[in-house]
Amino acid sequence: MNDHESPRSRARRKQDVLARLEHDEDLWVATASTDGGPCLVPLSFLWDTTGDSRDRDGRGAANTGTGTGTGTRAGVAAAAGAGTEAGTAPDRGTVLLCTCRTNPTARNLTPGGRVRLSLGHTRDVVLVDGTAEVVEGHDLPPASADAFAAKLAWDPRDRPAWVYLRVTPRTVKAWREENELAERELMRDGVWLV
Repeated sequence: MNDHESPRSRARRKQDVLARLEHDEDLWVATASTDGGPCLVPLSFLWDTTGDSRDRDGRGAANTGTGTGTGTRAGVAAAAGAGTEAGTAPDRGTVLLCTCRTNPTARNLTPGGRVRLSLGHTRDVVLVDGTAEVVEGHDLPPASADAFAAKLAWDPRDRPAWVYLRVTPRTVKAWREENELAERELMRDGVWLV
């Protein structure tokens, strides 16, 4: 992109972000240890829209602030039923990762769960700040584990040394150049702004 190209609308950027989440296989994961030591690693991922996704405060990933999710199980179920065949709309998901339980990335997510994810390169940035929870393979819903294995041709759910990390997005920002910085925030507090 150069200075003469018009910035993408927020709606277009959201579409581009969702396409990256659906089709990219790898992203960067940034965490910090309890003493503040940074850790940045690439991990493969799945944008999990199976309907089994839940955020850490129990509202469910289906709550987008559009009036369909009320924060109750009934509201989440109603919103999820309005989505895709899998049960959740494409913009209502979580990022599912997997790593060895002894790796710094997994250790750093306990107890606070704060994480930053980055997709793309420096001229097409997607930053996701979220909360992560560690999920044992036997606790991961089968639909999520099956989708992860199908996308990445790797199925670690029965390997005790590995854990899944489910990240619920709280903030999403996307931009390419300086002219897109002003409206780069697409999600705030877990709610899409567009």
